[in-house]
Amino acid sequence: MHVKLAIITGGSKGLGFSLVKTYCNHGFQVISISRSSSTFKHPNLIATIAFDLSRIDFFKELEKQLFNHISIKVINEVILINNAGTLGNIKTNENNSIKNIDTTIKLNLTAPLALTSIITNRFKNTKTIVYNISSGAALKPYFGWANYCATKAGLALATKTIAIEQEKNSTFEIFSIIPGIIDTEMQTKIRKSNKSDFKQIERFIQLKKENLLLAPDAVAEKIYTIRYEKYKSGISITL
Repeated sequence: MHVKLAIITGGSKGLGFSLVKTYCNHGFQVISISRSSSTFKHPNLIATIAFDLSRIDFFKELEKQLFNHISIKVINEVILINNAGTLGNIKTNENNSIKNIDTTIKLNLTAPLALTSIITNRFKNTKTIVYNISSGAALKPYFGWANYCATKAGLALATKTIAIEQEKNSTFEIFSIIPGIIDTEMQTKIRKSNKSDFKQIERFIQLKKENLLLAPDAVAEKIYTIRYEKYKSGISITL
């Protein structure tokens, strides 16, 4: 039997919730890691780990919990989806707090790199794919999003770097995914921000009014199909 495992962060809501459902429905054994809880149940959802991924000092405990749940002796394929992320406070850099800057960087950049390291080490001879959920903000600046833009750009470049580091490892691939503008709580937060903090707010309000936001389930399904495509490890994929 071909046993497939998906580890998904931020799996309790938004795109993460849809990813958990999608991978469960496609026969993956799924472990969801998220700060908040979810009522979703499925025979293939083998664990939901409640953990705040910005708490980097406790990652040894997270690693222990993670592998306590993996009782499968033989795993043929592992997919790690670093989906959890935050905009943080939508404010200009001069008006942002040091605490918020630190928390945003830890959740959006440090945590995905740490989890990728953990999974790469644990599954050295297993087919392993890492998907880092990115954003158009990795490619261009947005007024009031300095922390978010910096972390997403950093993660995209880290993705390319890790691909180079692992280029002789035929069982490993890593990608950065730009999924588009999805109808999630993050978008609600953006639309409620002040124009003085985020100058492009009108564009995002208009996208909602015109029903141009993407459905999370549809995006999750697109991400799932990437495993069947022949992309070069390290690249950024725009859906």
